[in-house]
Formats: sequence, C-alpha cells, structure tokens
Amino acid sequence: MLSNYFKFKIKTKSFNTNLEKIIQDLKSLNILVCADKEEFKFLDKKYKLTSVLNISSIIFCDKKNNKKEKIFKNIKIIDFHQISDEKFDAILVSSENSEEVINKLNFVYSVNNVIVKSLFTETIKDGRQNLEYALKYGFERYFKSLNKKLKNKKVMIYGTGIFFKILYEYFDFSKINIIGVVDKKYKNINEDKEFLGYKTFKPENIVSENPDYLLVATKKFIPIFENLYFGYLDKTKIKIIPILKKNIFNLLSEMDN
Repeated sequence: MLSNYFKFKIKTKSFNTNLEKIIQDLKSLNILVCADKEEFKFLDKKYKLTSVLNISSIIFCDKKNNKKEKIFKNIKIIDFHQISDEKFDAILVSSENSEEVINKLNFVYSVNNVIVKSLFTETIKDGRQNLEYALKYGFERYFKSLNKKLKNKKVMIYGTGIFFKILYEYFDFSKINIIGVVDKKYKNINEDKEFLGYKTFKPENIVSENPDYLLVATKKFIPIFENLYFGYLDKTKIKIIPILKKNIFNLLSEMDN
C-alpha cells in the first residue's frame, strides 16, 4: 500500500522537476534501480520509467518483495549481495526511504565510482516526519480553506522552525499576503534579517505592524496563543489562528505531554 507521504510527494512541483532532471541526466546511461516494488510499479505506470531509462537490473528493497521473482518487465531482479556482479553506470533510488536504502548500498557496495540519484531526497532534516505530521491532521485540505480565509488580509507568521520550513517548501503560500515572520529568537538581533525572503520581527513588533491575522506555524500552539494574547495582543483586533486544525482531544492530549 502506498503511504500518504508518497502519494502527496509525487504530486508536488518539486518532485516532478527533480524527476525530469534525473531522467535527462540518466537517459543515456546503464541504470541499476533500488525501489520498493509497489511504489516503483506506480511510478513506472505514471512516468514510463522502464521505457525512458535503460534499466539493466532492479533491487526491490521492501520486505514484502517476493524473493522467487527473477524478472520485472524484462528487467533482471537481483539482491543487494549481487550488485558487484552487475555492470551499470548509475544507481536510481526510487524508494521513499532513500536515506536508508543508500546506507544499505554503501554497506554492501562502494558507490563512489557511480552516479547515485534519488527521487525522494529531502533538503531539510526531518522533513518527511514533519510533512507526515501535517498531513495526519489534514493540512492539505485545511490549507485551501486557510487561503480563502486570509484572502486580501495582512498576515504575519509566528514560528520560524523546521515545521514551517517544510510547509513552505511543499505548499504554495504566494497567495497569502505575508508581511513578515515573528519569532522570539529575534529579540536580541538588531540588524535586519530575512527568513524565506520575509522580514523578521520580534514579538514586541507585532502590534506596530498591525496585521489582520497572526498565523501560528508550530505543531503545538496553545501556550503560544496564551503568551501572545496576554503579552501583546489582548487590546488589539489582531486575530490569532493556528496553521493546523486540531480537535479538542488532540489539544488536550498535547497539553498533557
């Protein structure tokens, strides 16, 4: 079964751009593929990988793979320990667990002399975990309603951690009028700084910037709501809203942890 992460990831512009570049880079080379079987079958059906690439052999990395199979679409299926017997110019890792697969490759075979490309390379540490957390709470659907709610409004973002970086990488925030980002870590910084191209502010500056909404872009937000409201915003018309929509049971559970 395909994971939610996999199904979401392949719909993103960044994934398709990366895939197109990889195909161009590898199309004249002899390729060994390392993949999870169901994922590769889906990718092959959608992008015709076995037609556009010269794949000489394939390793199915997932534990559910049937070891008795020797052929997939006229391509030889091998195990990791058979890599040294193969002739190839490049390795394509199409598994969503690419880091794990590459580590295993390095353990059984020195890949220094070949090109290694991965379809699921993460540019931010713990990117997958944070994206899966957002998807778990239905962020993809909620983000559409958020765009409508914030249309033609001035918005400031609170929180400049990994979680917002991941959301910003995978979702299009260009339709939201973000006038700046806020974080307490900017309290002792005097010089002008930017975060993802936006001007940064300390919490004390929120009122003077007078946004219509302050969007709290953190996983846990109740304590932050309380600090912001009673510390700065209780006498203003600025609305504080979370970037994730959670039910009362989730909120109570997080407060206990």
